Amino acid sequence: MKRSLLTLLALAFCLSACAPAASAPQSEAPAAVTTETAPAEESGQTAAAASAGNIRGNGDLQQDGALRYSIGYTDPSEGEQKFRVLVLDCDTGKQTSLYTLEEPAQTVSKPFVVNGTVYVFADQTMYQIPAAGGEARKVDLSAFFYPTSMDDTAGYSFSYDDSVNNFLCTRLDLQTGELSQVNLPAQTQEIWALNEPRIFLCRLVTEVPLPSVEEGEIYAAAMQNAICEYGWYDLATGDFQKVAEEPYYGAEQSDGTKRRREFKGLAGGRLYFVWRMVDEESVTRSAGIESCALDGTDWQPVTDLPAGSDAVWTLEQNDALRWIVSGSSNLWVYDVADGQTYTDCAVSLPDGWAYALTGNDRVLLSLDPDLYGDQCPGGYALEDMDDFLAGRTDWMPLELCGEQIGAGTI
Repeated sequence: MKRSLLTLLALAFCLSACAPAASAPQSEAPAAVTTETAPAEESGQTAAAASAGNIRGNGDLQQDGALRYSIGYTDPSEGEQKFRVLVLDCDTGKQTSLYTLEEPAQTVSKPFVVNGTVYVFADQTMYQIPAAGGEARKVDLSAFFYPTSMDDTAGYSFSYDDSVNNFLCTRLDLQTGELSQVNLPAQTQEIWALNEPRIFLCRLVTEVPLPSVEEGEIYAAAMQNAICEYGWYDLATGDFQKVAEEPYYGAEQSDGTKRRREFKGLAGGRLYFVWRMVDEESVTRSAGIESCALDGTDWQPVTDLPAGSDAVWTLEQNDALRWIVSGSSNLWVYDVADGQTYTDCAVSLPDGWAYALTGNDRVLLSLDPDLYGDQCPGGYALEDMDDFLAGRTDWMPLELCGEQIGAGTI
């Protein structure tokens, strides 16, 4: 379901970094039995403390205005290789080293910046590094922990467990390093941290609890009548506010196609979804973008997607959805900020692609060095967003720290 499109997005990054139909009325979706979250005392899990500040996802936690943080390595010629925290100034294009981790580690998280502190998790140690530089505070942890989201006082690790058909959540107190388990609704399939006090999620509602996917026909039969519910979930109280619902395989239309919806992000107080009309052979016949208010009211069409938009991905800026992108060769970009679409971008797949938007209205680009060597010998560049969308190629090559830096770490 939804994870398949995320896989397409990841592949797109790796290989290279209107009048849509009206929303199906929620009354058209068949009724189903809702499985509520088990109380903490029955499930053995502990309730989370109320979120302090908004919960942000890791898609934008590496960015703080014009500064972007990443992980690199020390020069092997200097002795034992260690991880170091790098910071890219998106005004100048120059990357410098902020901090070198004191101890070697097997695995290191991406740096997450929250309220002037850069957090890095290396094996069972949490480093809290002042963004302005200086000594780091180290906190020993009782287990390996790699957060996917954060608020002002806690980190959250959301991971899917196939054996229970559900996401699991571990919360870490950023001050003490204490780890605790947090309840999530049964059969949660996707989770998004949208810079709000609550998380947004998609859960399955079925007549009976889903069996293991390994049970083949039994699992498939249970999914035939499954309902996808989108809504807001409060990690502290367990309250769930439904925003939309639809059959797992899509709402059947009069012409035999099925209408499916995929959540894409939040911007300007509205939730954005991509919809598709899919035929019996799972071929997309038409697709587009729609939006609604945060409570699921006021559904509005946004724009059609171009034919062949099988892979659709998004780029965030300052913790909000900014671009919805599609394309197999030529890029198609819908800019949420101005409501315009752009098709003459500066680069096209697989020659190059935009993989992040900075807080100072620039695009981080990965470019094919064989094609753009003279213009961008390092393969990575910055460009003003307006120039990129207009097809101009006056980008700024990056000055990176060493040769062991890839697009995934900038």
